Amino acid sequence: MFSSLSPEMLKVTGVLLILLGLFYLFRMYQALVKGKITYWAGWAPVTLISPWTCFVNANPKSLVKSKEAMWVHIVMTPMFLISAALCICAGLDLIGLPGVQYLNDAFGGAHGPKAITFSLRNGYNFPFIGKAVVNFGKAMASGQMGISKKDEMYEKSNQSLGDATRN
Repeated sequence: MFSSLSPEMLKVTGVLLILLGLFYLFRMYQALVKGKITYWAGWAPVTLISPWTCFVNANPKSLVKSKEAMWVHIVMTPMFLISAALCICAGLDLIGLPGVQYLNDAFGGAHGPKAITFSLRNGYNFPFIGKAVVNFGKAMASGQMGISKKDEMYEKSNQSLGDATRN
């Protein structure tokens, strides 16, 4: 994937990705502290991705708008944090530093399983997604989430809901 690029282009791309990650950290700060997001209020599909691509400030005479709301704190802060972490780690990998190793150490410690892998030939892989899907599927198939008896909020009954309302 990246193996066809020259070493100089890899370094330039890496530095640009690190700068983009730092921009996303600034956007995360705005979302976390101020609850503010800047977006382009044009065509709807572009509006959905515009918080990641809008690099100018809001202006009343343009389609670039700014919004302050509580949902921004909750939804956009983690999204910008994940975007920043991935961009910075990808940039570090492309300039020759161990970015994915730093991210894996942050996720699972130095000796934990690898959540993300990177190679210049194949790019990035996310093996933790496959494991999470399998575990989630098993939990859904069993119909039980493993709640202990003392943590249950109500008594279990073998009656159906229809039987319980007729009594």
